Amino acid sequence: MIVEVRPGVLDGEVRAPGSKSHAIRRVAAALLTGQHAGPLPSCEDVDAAIRVASCIADSSKIADCGQSALVMRLYPCISAVLGREMTFLGPRRSVADLDVLNRLGAQVRTTDGFPPVHTSGRLEGGEAEVDASVTSQVLSGLLFALPLAPRDSVLRLRGLTSRPYAEMTLDVVRAHGVRVAVDLDWTRVEIPGRQTYRPASIPVEGDWSAAALLLVAGAIAGRVRVLGLDPASRQGDRAILGFLPDVEVSATAVVSSRGSVDAFDTDVTDCPDLLPPLAVLATCANGTSRVRGVGRLSGKESDRPRVLARELGRLGARVQVREDGMEIGGAPLRGGDVDCWGDHRIAMALAVAGLGANGPVRIWGAEAVAKSYPGFFRDLQGCRPETAVV
Repeated sequence: MIVEVRPGVLDGEVRAPGSKSHAIRRVAAALLTGQHAGPLPSCEDVDAAIRVASCIADSSKIADCGQSALVMRLYPCISAVLGREMTFLGPRRSVADLDVLNRLGAQVRTTDGFPPVHTSGRLEGGEAEVDASVTSQVLSGLLFALPLAPRDSVLRLRGLTSRPYAEMTLDVVRAHGVRVAVDLDWTRVEIPGRQTYRPASIPVEGDWSAAALLLVAGAIAGRVRVLGLDPASRQGDRAILGFLPDVEVSATAVVSSRGSVDAFDTDVTDCPDLLPPLAVLATCANGTSRVRGVGRLSGKESDRPRVLARELGRLGARVQVREDGMEIGGAPLRGGDVDCWGDHRIAMALAVAGLGANGPVRIWGAEAVAKSYPGFFRDLQGCRPETAVV
């Protein structure tokens, strides 16, 4: 699918989609309680979580994780603690960190650190070091699984990144009556075994990752009012509020309006999904912005730092990729053809960039947004009818 975005003024209201990260954790909790997960946002990653959870519940031998790295890293941990022998198919993303399951009693085989992943035996618990320097998703899987293990567990964490996502997992498991003790700097986690998940009703939060793109759109092209966001959310991407030039926050809505954007220097280690919207915002800033903590983002759906540099560069942006950072100079963008490289967040970011360009921007492969936010272009068009899908 090709989407053409033409420059112009935004003025509209959008309800944020449900957080796919929160929803995937809700599905995991529902699996462990035997409870229905309740209303969930519709996107490919959440559909994958529902499908894989059903496979685990039915003792199926093969589960397809689609393109969701979170499902691919979280659900084998649950399969292992339930003693299922299963094979998980999934995206070509590293799952080498799942080797920790072998040190906790289960047996896990990967294909040179990539899917398919085969689990057998049973997760018993115990002590292990967890390298969380690339992703916290395996840690989230252990937080769900180890309370059900027959032994108590102690995890020593090394280099935790994306800490807000681990905190989101902790909130979900605790809401279901599970006890987990974490020290203040998240270097040691104590998890008593032999626990039971209790049913609980937890609504899915609005997605700050998706909202960040909508709010940046308002900041560079007019005004956008986003409903359904929790200002006190644990989601790390709530940090976008600190970069917007004119923003109003209330219990019912967040309103972002166009204004003068100051150049910034920030680190996205704990909020990696903010890189695409921040890169677009930086092209409209006064001066050169720097975004650090991007090295590990080369292993996302695309090599995000380099893809952003390449595609925004096609529109006239001045972007340099360093060892673990990016430098983006404020400069007017022009129209042109760009490719999202199969990455949903790149597709949305390029669409937002097109709103502030001086000519139409055509995005090839824009169907990638279905992974997390299928209604993105519809919502954008609702704020600005000139947005055209061709």
